[in-house]
Amino acid sequence: MSRKPAPPPPASLVLTAYGNAIRYYFPDFWEGIGEAPDFRVQGRCVFPQRVLVATELARCFSGIESHRAMDGVFRDGSPAENIGLMAGRKCRRVPCGGTINYFLADLPPEHYHAVLDRMAFRLLKDKRLEGCREPLAGTLLMGADGTGLSCTVRPVPHSTTRLHGDGKLRFHHYVLLVAFLSPDGVVAPAACEFIENEKDYNPEFDKQDCEHKAMVKAFTALKKRHPMLRLTLLIDALALNYPIMNLIERTCGWFFCISYREGVSTGLDRDIRALLKSPDCHKKETVTYNQDGTKTRRTYKWVRLKYDYGGAREKGGIPISITYAEMERVTVDKENKEVRRQKYERITNHSLRPGNIEDFFEYIGTTRWVVENQGFNEMKNLGLNIEHAYGYKKRSLINHFLIMMFAFLIMQVAQKTDFFQKIVKTVAGGDVQKGMRALIGGVKLIARHFLDNLRHGRVEYVDTSEWRVKWNTS
Repeated sequence: MSRKPAPPPPASLVLTAYGNAIRYYFPDFWEGIGEAPDFRVQGRCVFPQRVLVATELARCFSGIESHRAMDGVFRDGSPAENIGLMAGRKCRRVPCGGTINYFLADLPPEHYHAVLDRMAFRLLKDKRLEGCREPLAGTLLMGADGTGLSCTVRPVPHSTTRLHGDGKLRFHHYVLLVAFLSPDGVVAPAACEFIENEKDYNPEFDKQDCEHKAMVKAFTALKKRHPMLRLTLLIDALALNYPIMNLIERTCGWFFCISYREGVSTGLDRDIRALLKSPDCHKKETVTYNQDGTKTRRTYKWVRLKYDYGGAREKGGIPISITYAEMERVTVDKENKEVRRQKYERITNHSLRPGNIEDFFEYIGTTRWVVENQGFNEMKNLGLNIEHAYGYKKRSLINHFLIMMFAFLIMQVAQKTDFFQKIVKTVAGGDVQKGMRALIGGVKLIARHFLDNLRHGRVEYVDTSEWRVKWNTS
């Protein structure tokens, strides 16, 4: 018996998916947005807070690069009606970018920080982030990585500065993003720490110094908000630093997996080289035969040592027990010619042994790339345009970024699960086997479909109370 052919996409397919995803995954999202303190004169406000945020979310979902373009595109058709339906408020016309910036400039960012935290931990509470759990200690994988947002010659409050070789003073906007990660490519932003020109930071931008201080503030705040949370933090080589590792292991009680790079600590480099040649070096090798006829050989090596460098040697410092682990993966073809070679080197405080070294690299050691490739790469190049400065006044740039994280999280749960397939089945009938990205053809095409739906369609809400949604990251 042949399967029924897939139905043609309805006029409001993507718009309906996003609207229902907010209600299904984050039922208290709009209430949280409406609770923000409103400094405007009540009774004279044309646009409620919900409508302002819904408009900005619609811009993010549409992949529109600037407010000027948004003002022109959202002027015609039915965007106002659909934005009002999404926000649960009447909207006769769409607010312009200047109106949104005026509101976000004076809004305390702490409120949107709290909304992002509630969104991520709502997914965790509902058992939707179990794919982010590693098998060694049962902790959740969380990545922390910094990225630059924009660099301008126009002064922006609280931004760090750098005097470049051409003699121009430029203002740098840098953020540390903390997100739940899974080996399958799930990225769920949970918190972010902005590096600003305050007493805690050096006003002259220095990536290493600023990122260290941002990590301390972000991890301390996360531990305070969620004291029972058990994590394995995946961090880059900048975190090969005694205060950072001491904070993670002893103050927070978490595990860490740090990318190793030679040159960060010369003493550590010397000791690792010596131990790899000694009898204390543990080794394991596995061979896998692939379906395409190639063969993959994985060689594991790991050694245990004490991190007794830098701050650990100062008064009161206590060395930290760590393990250096490396995996070299070599793939050869049928003629035994090398096709691909990869090497991963990590520093961790997980207890490694022959029985779990493979799981360590499969679930933990090779997962840090997700926050860069599946996270920042998509945010910068596939629609959110996080490097564009959408506002210069006061706190608008920070609030814009936080709204982008709301949008990114909603896009993750709508695009990387079978939620879209259920929407198509409910709205149009028939079975669809592919997820949103595979069916429509990628993130950029999804943004185009959303914009077309927003202008010419109408969001349709359906009953999702009995649905059981699964991740689909293939």
